[in-house]
Amino acid sequence: MSPDPLISPHLTTITIAGEEVDGLIIDPVSSLVITIGATVPVQPPSVFPVCNATDCPIFTGTKYTQTVTFLLNATLPPSYQIDLTIGNINSSSPQMSFLHDEILACAMATVS
Repeated sequence: MSPDPLISPHLTTITIAGEEVDGLIIDPVSSLVITIGATVPVQPPSVFPVCNATDCPIFTGTKYTQTVTFLLNATLPPSYQIDLTIGNINSSSPQMSFLHDEILACAMATVS
């Protein structure tokens, strides 16, 4: 993550790396959702496609890396969480929920 710790307002870059496991398949409609906040997000979540037609689907055992950049333009509380979630977003849900509540991958960090 850069900058580390986060600064607002500032362009923020996050790199994720992982290996697909458990028989789940990440496909071209999967999204990476980055949410920053305490009990509520400090700004709307940032959403990025995980892969495109040339590098998808990602099958079990496949290693992948992704770097995304977004503008963090909100006041950060003294303590907050950074949530990274990969799944297929339910396009009819205004709350950015995932289809069938299925999360394909996730990570969380608490900053205090």
